[in-house]
Amino acid sequence: MDAGAFIAPECGGQNPNDLADETPSKGKEESAMKINHIRIEPVGEGWAVKQDFADNLLVFSSGARAEDAAIALAQRLASAGQASEVSVFLRDGALAGRYACPPTT
Repeated sequence: MDAGAFIAPECGGQNPNDLADETPSKGKEESAMKINHIRIEPVGEGWAVKQDFADNLLVFSSGARAEDAAIALAQRLASAGQASEVSVFLRDGALAGRYACPPTT
């Protein structure tokens, strides 16, 4: 696992690097799993949660609240059968960490 990847126990404890490696069950045609990317980034004095699958932006005054909201969103997507990855970026633009939420259905 790379230094920036975290296993999110709330999301089933899967390594983000393993999400793209899942293959369909035997007898089905192979295809890459779509992963919903959720980003936490600084915006002004707060923190934003951005999604690649929606145009809305969620803004929070603290990074912890943004992270909680992003993981909760990833958990809801996982419950609906969609893999998600949450990436957390610092104010200097560096990647602080990643959480993976594989589909649970």
